[in-house]
Amino acid sequence: MLNVYKFVISIDFIIMSHEANKQILTLRPGGSLRESLFSEEQKLQQWFKNLGNLLKTHPSDDEFKRELNIDDPKSMWNTRPLFLKKLDLVPQFWLHTENVGLHIYHVAMNLNTEKIINKSVVRAATLLHDNGKRNDPTNHNHPLDSAQEAEKYLKWMDFNKKEIELCLHLIANHDFLGKIVNLQAKETIDDVIKICPTLEILNCLLVFTIADIGSIEGLIKIRPNILNDIISVYVKAKSKLLSSLPHPTDAIVWHKMPI
Repeated sequence: MLNVYKFVISIDFIIMSHEANKQILTLRPGGSLRESLFSEEQKLQQWFKNLGNLLKTHPSDDEFKRELNIDDPKSMWNTRPLFLKKLDLVPQFWLHTENVGLHIYHVAMNLNTEKIINKSVVRAATLLHDNGKRNDPTNHNHPLDSAQEAEKYLKWMDFNKKEIELCLHLIANHDFLGKIVNLQAKETIDDVIKICPTLEILNCLLVFTIADIGSIEGLIKIRPNILNDIISVYVKAKSKLLSSLPHPTDAIVWHKMPI
């Protein structure tokens, strides 16, 4: 039954993706295909520049969410270029109850960045973390694919080198804390510390993960305590991280983070 369901969804995905691609490739009146594609690239670049400018104003969480408000036709969310809007046409399976685009939106809406330093980085990461599902919603490598796609966007947003490194690192590992609380998981607290060698990285990943997992209604229904389990892992990792350092302040220093 599940295979039939996935087949039907896959057919719908192919049809919807085809329609989205037709919109993206539609020629401007009197224009060529090359001009049309170039125009879309310009729109994409301008949108990310606008997002970068918004984040530079250091908005509060409420202000950031108002700028994204899905009910406002002029919001950042509703003015996304077609290339990004295509994610709204990508269905998801099993525990997810909404398309990829809507899931990304709800993760951003669930963010609570009050206790982290790098608010802009985490906000950008949430908006880019599932782009790797664009062509395949079942892509298990989507964290890495999303990170690879995101790099040029972050440059357009005028992020500095350290901000880009952190953002790509968070995107590439955004599933990690959710997976480690699985009973069959082989990863340990030491693995968490390898991925999060500083307290700030650990804090950022926790905030990101809570917003992400908390947006997956199907998962919350079958594992109502999963967010508490993730926080428990965080507490253990934080304690071990701090105890391993000669100076607790070392925990907030950034390290180079390989993707």
